[in-house]
Amino acid sequence: MLKVNVVKQKIAAGEVQFGYLQAMPEAGITELLGHVGYDFVMLDGEHSPLLPAQMENLSRAAEVSGICPIVRVPGCHSQDICRLLDAGAAGIILPNVRSRAEVEEAVNAARYLPAGTRGLSMPRQAGFGSMPMPEFVAYANQNLLITVQVETPEALADIDNIVAVDGVDVALLGPLDMSAALGVLGQFDHPKMVDARQRIVAACEKNGVTAGTFALSAEQVEPLIAQGFRFILLGADLMFLRQSGSQILAAARALGQ
Repeated sequence: MLKVNVVKQKIAAGEVQFGYLQAMPEAGITELLGHVGYDFVMLDGEHSPLLPAQMENLSRAAEVSGICPIVRVPGCHSQDICRLLDAGAAGIILPNVRSRAEVEEAVNAARYLPAGTRGLSMPRQAGFGSMPMPEFVAYANQNLLITVQVETPEALADIDNIVAVDGVDVALLGPLDMSAALGVLGQFDHPKMVDARQRIVAACEKNGVTAGTFALSAEQVEPLIAQGFRFILLGADLMFLRQSGSQILAAARALGQ
């Protein structure tokens, strides 16, 4: 059944929330990292092979361990959004947005009447029909977390208008794509990237929206929080496996020499 979106409540109160990106269709990973204490998980529908049916099971695992399941959808259209929300996502992340119009289309597709035009069904969030529909619709709209991913110069140029769209909760800087688009790939401390972070945080503060971004290590977190970021993706399932596996193997090989 639909739950109160604690992540949405906490970022609205100014608290920092940590998540990770998941590309593997393993519910045990979601459940384990929920028990570790992560606040939310981004289920990647853009760059991974995850399918809606797999995301439904991952959402179930997230609910078991108390982590908030948020899906990065493949696009801003209704067909990209509705079935992933019906599968159990507590929120969506819209990748590669470029204009206010795109965000308005996506928000409209994600919310039920009177706030949007999302098609009615009997999703698992409503107990497959056991929750009264008027109650579910109001509750779903209230607890939906909508994040826009800012990773293009077009989005940066229109950032004030984008974050002003009613329904947007988080503006998430995609540092890798943004650095590439600005011609400084991987140079996250380049003046162009510093300016991008400052512009996103300023627009968020102006419009009562939370600023978010990615951090590759715990050491990067403190300066990001100091800059005003409160919604932070800290790692990914594939990254955790690669880092841990490579460290253990390197240590073992060193001992065996």
